[in-house]
Amino acid sequence: MQSPSDLQESLPYWTITLDEFATVLVQATPRLVNFPYPVYPLVFSCSSNGIWPTSSLGYMPPATRRYIDGKSNILDALAQVMTSRHNSSNGGRFTVTLDGAFVTRDNAPLARFQLTA
Repeated sequence: MQSPSDLQESLPYWTITLDEFATVLVQATPRLVNFPYPVYPLVFSCSSNGIWPTSSLGYMPPATRRYIDGKSNILDALAQVMTSRHNSSNGGRFTVTLDGAFVTRDNAPLARFQLTA
């Protein structure tokens, strides 16, 4: 079994612009505003129902979710990778940093980012 760092090294880079990354940041803004301190990395959840910024540590009832499908191509692609990798519509939770995206549960990498101007 590959270690997370070996798996990270084997992933291709997703070349994204700072503007594209900013769309991810904008989608997380309500989560950042609800905390009295900066929250990083950015955390999102996904399932067959959609993608939403996560503002709690546990289950988030559907009535409290703010679905953001279609608002960021990067997040849409990450959610697709997340559900296809696990071969499940249950999805899960993933973190996003300037370096890439990771499955929250085991810190397994989803993607590596290479930022451009």
